[in-house]
Amino acid sequence: MTRIPTLDGWRGIAILLVLFDHTQTSLLNHYFLPFTQTGGHGVTIFFVLSGFLITSKLLESPIDLKRFYIRRFFRLMPAAWTYLAVVLLLGLVTGVHLENFAGFSSCIFFYRNVVGIGAGPLTGHFWSLSLEEQFYLVWPCMLLLAGVRRCRWIAVAGAVGCAVYRWFFWARFDRIMLSGQTQVRADALLVGCLLAM
Repeated sequence: MTRIPTLDGWRGIAILLVLFDHTQTSLLNHYFLPFTQTGGHGVTIFFVLSGFLITSKLLESPIDLKRFYIRRFFRLMPAAWTYLAVVLLLGLVTGVHLENFAGFSSCIFFYRNVVGIGAGPLTGHFWSLSLEEQFYLVWPCMLLLAGVRRCRWIAVAGAVGCAVYRWFFWARFDRIMLSGQTQVRADALLVGCLLAM
């Protein structure tokens, strides 16, 4: 896939939105105003880009699932596991319980976005990686088995289904952990997939 500079621009905007959000909550422990909660928008942009880029890459040549999963593994796992190892080692060295078992296991097996508040705070950011990994496990297989034409409809139906679900249960999704669940956020990935197809 040829590089598209505009996507780098969108990636930069997404990074700035997330950083602005986290800076407010880290320094002030609150947001300036309700509309300055920009982190969720930044992550949504990342998800759309991810769906677009992965689908575009898969459609470049005949889908080779083994090659795809090996590349994904070596692109993501070394950094993720290094972070988890550092947290574990820091906890052992300092004697401070930095993370609990639920937090570690939910990150290793990619379900951090569904465990809720019970897991420790140092793995909270793994919710988005978990959602993407769940997507990576399902979407390439679906694209291979169903083909592009059917997957267009699957992507539309999935994105609309997520949006309808979120609309019906909107009152629940002002809590951060609920807003990271797959059925709530997968529509952004699917929109990216649809754009690529």
